[in-house]
Amino acid sequence: MPAPSVELVPPRLLSEPRAPLPGAIRHRSEQECVRLCDGRTRGWGLSYLGADCLQRLVSAPELLLAGARTWLKDQPGHRVALVDSESEMAPGIWCCKETTTRSWWVRWVTTWGSFRAQNAFRQGLCLLRAQIQTPQPLAVMAVTRRGTYHEYLLTEAIPDAISLQRWLSAPGPSPSGERFRRRCDITRQLGQQLQRLHQHGFDHRDLKATNILLSEPSGGSSVWLIDLDGVWRWPWLPSPRRVQNLARLWAGVALIPNVSATDALRLLFAYLTPEQRRGWKSLWRQIVRRSAAKISRQRALDSV
Repeated sequence: MPAPSVELVPPRLLSEPRAPLPGAIRHRSEQECVRLCDGRTRGWGLSYLGADCLQRLVSAPELLLAGARTWLKDQPGHRVALVDSESEMAPGIWCCKETTTRSWWVRWVTTWGSFRAQNAFRQGLCLLRAQIQTPQPLAVMAVTRRGTYHEYLLTEAIPDAISLQRWLSAPGPSPSGERFRRRCDITRQLGQQLQRLHQHGFDHRDLKATNILLSEPSGGSSVWLIDLDGVWRWPWLPSPRRVQNLARLWAGVALIPNVSATDALRLLFAYLTPEQRRGWKSLWRQIVRRSAAKISRQRALDSV
C-alpha cells in the first residue's frame, strides 16, 4: 500500500465569514487543513491532530468503528458511534459517522468532486468561524471497498448532550418553573443561532429537532447544530429558504404535546432583529402555511 501523503492547504480555501465579527474567538478550525491520500482513501483533516494520527486514520478509517464505545445509530448505510480519540492533541471522545452506498452514480460523481461528508466538514469549520455552535470537525475521509462507497466524518463529541426532540418529548424531573426558565433560555439561544446562521448565508435544509443538541455546561444550556450534510451557503440567502428552514423545524415539533404555538412565536421573536419584528405576522403566516403542507404530506405517506 502506498504511504499516506499529506498536503497543507491554506484555511482560506475553506471559506470565511463575509465580514469580521466583533470580538471574534479563535477556534481550532483556523488551523491548517491537511489533504489526505493513500491511493484508495482521500479526505481532509486538521493539522493539529498530528501527522501520525492522520496517517493512521487515512490508512484504515474502518478501524475507528471497530472499537466503538457507544453506538448512537446502527442502521444499514448509516452508522454513528462514540469512539476513543486517536490523537494526543485532541484527547477525549470523538463522534464517528459512517455512510455507505453501492450506487455507481454516487461513486462516479464523488470521484471527481466533493462528497457529502466533506461538505459537512467544510461547513462545520465555517459555522465555527461565524461563532455558530457545532461540534468541532476533525477529519473526513472517503474510500471504496468491494464496490461499496464509504464516507467517514469525525467530530468532537458533546458530553451528555440530548436532542431537542427528546428533551421536548420527555417530561423533565425539575420543577415546572425551572423547566420553563430553561425552555425560554433554550428558545432564546436557538433563535440567536438561527439568526446568525441565516445572517451569514447558511441554508440548513434538514433543520429539525433531532439535529439540534442540548448540553448543560456550568449549569446553563447550550444549543448545537449537527448533521451538516444538508447545509449550503448562498452569496445572499433568499427569503424562501429562510422560511423553509423555520417551517421544517416547526413541522417537526408542532405535534409534540408539550409544544405550543406560543413556543414557536417566542422562537420567532428571538430569531428576528428589532427591525424585522415589524413584519413578523407575514413571516409567521408563511411558516405556518408551509409547515402545515409538510405535515399533511407526511401524514399521507404514513397512511399508505
